[in-house]
Amino acid sequence: MTRDLINEKYAGLRVRMTRWLTDLADIASTCIPSQIQTLASLGDSLSSPFSFVIMGKVKAGKSSFVNALLKSQVCTVDAAPCTDSIQIITYAAQRTESRENPTIRHIGLPVDILKTIAIVDTPGTDTVIEAHQEIAERFIPNSDVVFFVFMAKNPYSKTDWELVRKIRNTWKRHVVFILQQIDTVSRDDLKQHRAYIEKLAFQCGISPCTVFEVSARREDDGAADSGFREVRQYIVSTITGGKHYGEKLLNIAVTGRVVMADIEKALENEKARFDWNRQFMAGLKSRLLLSRKHSLEEGKALAERLIECYDAVGNIVKKDFAEGLATVAVLQRSFAGIFNRRNGLQKWREDTLHHFRERLKTDISREIAGGVPFIQDGMKLSLQGVRDEFQKWRTLHTSQSYDAAIEERISGAISRIEQQLDDLLSESHPELDAMQTDDEISKGIQLGGGLGAAGVMLALLAHTMWIDITGGALTAVGALVAIFTLSVRRKDAIAILNRAIDSGRAKYDPDVTGKIQHIIHTVFDHVDRIIQPLDDIFKEEGQRILPATARLSELASACQELCNDIEAEGRRIEGPIEFSSPPI
Repeated sequence: MTRDLINEKYAGLRVRMTRWLTDLADIASTCIPSQIQTLASLGDSLSSPFSFVIMGKVKAGKSSFVNALLKSQVCTVDAAPCTDSIQIITYAAQRTESRENPTIRHIGLPVDILKTIAIVDTPGTDTVIEAHQEIAERFIPNSDVVFFVFMAKNPYSKTDWELVRKIRNTWKRHVVFILQQIDTVSRDDLKQHRAYIEKLAFQCGISPCTVFEVSARREDDGAADSGFREVRQYIVSTITGGKHYGEKLLNIAVTGRVVMADIEKALENEKARFDWNRQFMAGLKSRLLLSRKHSLEEGKALAERLIECYDAVGNIVKKDFAEGLATVAVLQRSFAGIFNRRNGLQKWREDTLHHFRERLKTDISREIAGGVPFIQDGMKLSLQGVRDEFQKWRTLHTSQSYDAAIEERISGAISRIEQQLDDLLSESHPELDAMQTDDEISKGIQLGGGLGAAGVMLALLAHTMWIDITGGALTAVGALVAIFTLSVRRKDAIAILNRAIDSGRAKYDPDVTGKIQHIIHTVFDHVDRIIQPLDDIFKEEGQRILPATARLSELASACQELCNDIEAEGRRIEGPIEFSSPPI
């Protein structure tokens, strides 16, 4: 079976894998952007040759191993360019060299097997050159097989075995061990070192363990026992029958699953953070709702006490008025008015209205003095509690991880909320004496008057209302009383007075209750508007995270189905792959 035919059989699977990686990258962009490059590299590797990555310490003989394996001087042994960069070795009709960047070099060689595979030679795992180990590890997720080269006389490096464990357990890569420079150790030592590798490989979950004993020096001398014939046979058998096409797809799927696990963990963290923020906001809104309800109840109680004052003073005026219109009293006042206008009915009417106003003013002022600060302090306590909740949020937030852009938005929103709450809690207020209407009350609160403005407005509201009511409600009564003589129409006058006072009460009751509630609602509505931008951010987070979580679950199922189909396709491919010339 030719490579082209095998390639054609896997074409549909590669399309599905490409789509799967793209969808996974879209989800990664919402929660863990650092994995996008890994997924992009996996997508690129779909069209790349089967990859053997060479790893090991500096001086372990990696470069000599590659030169001997390909029977070509890929790089000068021990030269800096061979140890300070990653070398990607692929097929070319003639030898070529180029640099992708200062740390990645591409080499093309006219070696037939490189039409099917690529070899990636990495810097030493213990290189002192900054970031080279990290660069080497970036190629592991895109590898198909890792050749880990140990110096035959010292395969005991702890850091090497930590990396082997990571390659196997994290990236699920197949690891083949190379004992290089066997010509430098005795057979007994070599046997002991091989047994050590097999033991540690088993502990890393690598079983069965594949170990090749090689000597690049013997291979260069043409010795039959160099060990390279076995390595080449292994490479050829790996790609025989085209199974490596399926293996490559499966390797990409495995790496994708590793990335998917990281995405799932990141989404779980963000989901937990979203749930916490949602609960925080729900608790905050519930707290404000209860505070609003409590303040409205206190406002209603104040309004009721003010009405009680009005009723009490009104009843006294009604009683005094009725007594004042007694026949004898009217006669005395009328007779006295003949000689002294100041002692007549007009004076008595004016005194009655004045006493009504002053008594009402005194009693209402007393209730306001006690009630308004109580309402004001209750709202202050509530809003200070809200302010404290945001401080607690900041404290707990320090243990959470946020995307930088989201972090900036949330922190900015909270800072603005805290500043506006501080303004609202301030005692300062603008020129309130000129503010009379509901709209101006709202404006006074929103422009920085805060709860100080609300308290002053409550006081001004109560005073201006009783002045309006008492100033207008008894005008008709005063005019009527001025024409009374003796007991003529006395009952009518009393009835008119009573109706006037009751009419004032009927107006005063809903007005004072409604306007006190309006001021309280204005404060809490303003707080609701203050916190709304943060609530919007949290909702946007939910709209980003929840669909991604659901989509990730779908992709997990799609990946399993894809892997099953890849394995099934691999079982249908039989027969050796055809090469135009011997592979190596």
